[in-house]
Amino acid sequence: MRGALCMAILLALAACAPARQSPPVAAVPLVNDPAGRPQRMAYALTFIEAMKSDDEIRRDIARGFKDAVRTALPRESKIGLQEFAALAEQYLLPEQLKHLPEIKEGYATGYADTLTTAELKQLALCAKSPAVKRAWYEEPLSQQDQAELIALGFPALRKRMAETAPTAQRLSQAQGEALNNRLVDDFLAKIAQQLQGQPT
Repeated sequence: MRGALCMAILLALAACAPARQSPPVAAVPLVNDPAGRPQRMAYALTFIEAMKSDDEIRRDIARGFKDAVRTALPRESKIGLQEFAALAEQYLLPEQLKHLPEIKEGYATGYADTLTTAELKQLALCAKSPAVKRAWYEEPLSQQDQAELIALGFPALRKRMAETAPTAQRLSQAQGEALNNRLVDDFLAKIAQQLQGQPT
């Protein structure tokens, strides 16, 4: 029960990160520069916040959360799927949304531990460009957009990000796991009586 719900929500949260999917590749070495990590995290957060506003992330989390919960109803539950989903939306989703800064830090961890400070500094500079956001979300690009992307060095940087994406995604998921597990445990404790079919 707990494991299925934790995993479903972790996958839903991961899907909200501003990252593009990439083919499976071998794991990449992590950046070994502890002193530079705070700066790398700052650059990564700059990029994340440029690609998606807090409101957009909240909407994506809410949408993905509802789908995830519907796949994780405990088999031994005495309540129906609709009631379980309603309880999760009432108690668990608001707690997830309260922790948005920590969720964004989880996303940033994947970038900060797989890309160098120089790469992340370039990424933060690229994030200021509307053309970069259009390219990131695969929207139509004008010739001017394409010229700007080349001038910024974004195509090479994006290739590098594709190479590191599988490792970055695993790191981000691991970062969010402890928080997610705690929130799920609190939620299941709150609704334990309902799951057993007992009146509250």
